[in-house]
Amino acid sequence: MAYNFLVSSDMEYGRQWCPGMVRIVVAVIVAFTVALGVAAACYPGHDAAVGHYRFCYDFISALGVTRTPGGLDNHRASLVFNVALGLAMLTLIPYWHIRSQHVRGPRPVKFLAFLCCTGFSLGVFGVALSPYDLRPDMHNLCIYTAFALIVPGVLLLLLASDRAFCGWRYRIVWAVFAVALLLCEWYLVTLVSHHVLPSRPVNPILQKVNVSVFVAWMLADLWLFNAYLKRQREEARA
Repeated sequence: MAYNFLVSSDMEYGRQWCPGMVRIVVAVIVAFTVALGVAAACYPGHDAAVGHYRFCYDFISALGVTRTPGGLDNHRASLVFNVALGLAMLTLIPYWHIRSQHVRGPRPVKFLAFLCCTGFSLGVFGVALSPYDLRPDMHNLCIYTAFALIVPGVLLLLLASDRAFCGWRYRIVWAVFAVALLLCEWYLVTLVSHHVLPSRPVNPILQKVNVSVFVAWMLADLWLFNAYLKRQREEARA
């Protein structure tokens, strides 16, 4: 009985707050995209000879360093990037809580989905707190931890969602695409490790592909989830 009460309370919480939460998350994604552009414009480049951010050769997290490898001051871009990244990740945590309540299965499955996605947000938040030039080991640990957690988190949210949330074709397409993407990336990284391909531009481009895919999935999930809860509210009124 207590379990049913907790689940029903979480569902009611989601129905009440989801529309506003969805708008907030969308606004944060847009704001972070703008901040990313501002940080890239402020980035002085790897060194004085380069003088700008190179899309195919610089990692996204290069915007967060306080000083570039060439010794140039990067405090302006670092401040914009790290603050925007940290706030974006913290804003996602309430959404993960609401979203995970609409995963099919017992409460531990819902909690596991929430734990994985929240671990991802906290991992990326740690990236914002650990610029690579100041704390490289912590920076890399946070990145690898975040990536390791978001893959099972997204799969749980996608494949175990309520059947009314999305159709099976949508789930299958994303699942197949995710597996194909991971296999392609594994193959390319293997070629890089064997010095068949150069690490740059391969690794920076792969990072941007991963980020772009995550943002695309996030926007699709927000749109579907908002429509799903809208249908629930209409059914509750009927």
